[in-house]
Amino acid sequence: MQSILYVWLPNEKIYPGGPVYLADYVHKKAPEVEQNIIDLSRIEGKKERMQYLHRKIDELNPDVVAFSWRNIQIFSPNQGDNALEMSFKFYYDPNPLEKIKAGIFGVKSVLRYSTRTKELIGYINSVRDRKVVVGGSAFALFADRLIKRLNEGVLGVVGEGEDVMLKIALGKWGKDLLDERVVFRRGDELYTGVQGEFVDIASTGSVDFEYIETVFPVLKEYLDGYIGVKTKRGCPFSCMFCSYPFIEGRMLRFRKPETVVDEIAALQDNYGVDKIWFTDSQFISAPKTVPHCNAVLEGIIKRGIDIEWGGYVRVDKI
Repeated sequence: MQSILYVWLPNEKIYPGGPVYLADYVHKKAPEVEQNIIDLSRIEGKKERMQYLHRKIDELNPDVVAFSWRNIQIFSPNQGDNALEMSFKFYYDPNPLEKIKAGIFGVKSVLRYSTRTKELIGYINSVRDRKVVVGGSAFALFADRLIKRLNEGVLGVVGEGEDVMLKIALGKWGKDLLDERVVFRRGDELYTGVQGEFVDIASTGSVDFEYIETVFPVLKEYLDGYIGVKTKRGCPFSCMFCSYPFIEGRMLRFRKPETVVDEIAALQDNYGVDKIWFTDSQFISAPKTVPHCNAVLEGIIKRGIDIEWGGYVRVDKI
């Protein structure tokens, strides 16, 4: 068995849903596997983060260090980033002065994002005496470029990672994982795997938060504000601006409604969570998703769970 340390690369401090779902899945399938989660966002300063990372590696002595890379550039005005607005001004604003301002902003943005990317790559490449995995939505979207900037032998996961991490925990590595959607480099040769089957999320059950607290002791500090809960994966559409079909596939796969409701109930009953964000690509993305969404919401009402919820919805498909 291979012990695993999940490292949430520095981002804004938010609930680390990806590592939580991964650790829970591996624990249910192989409870003897030792796992831990740390979040570099909790530490201020690049030098201090690097020191903290290696202090935790020395302390926990994992066989595998798995980095979760969520964002490279978020284009999110509500988080203080107006890059999307500026890109529209650069291409479409009739005022030449506004175009120039937007262009200058764009150059500064590229430099800022490049510096940030270099910093995150530095954390990953600093780990040389363990097996290293990197995944998450940011890595998945730029895997072919990022893997060339990472140390030889680093294993990249493109898309969902539950079955990959389970196989790694059970001792598989490298070419033994080419039946999963992975990428890694040996010398100048690049290896890419093809996923045989999607994760069966219908059978995963609700998150065991009691266990998660043992591997992520600061969990309670992340449970204010909106907490992400996944009800399904996949999206049947091919919108040019969206990455979900690439990451999760185009086939819709559903968690059991009662499982989702159990997870929400556990968050409220044990931690007082009263805001949920459904982290699906779309909570309602097509007519056939409506019955599942109704079942989840009706389950919440029947259980008397008093929450505020949000998510993306295609209102034209209701």
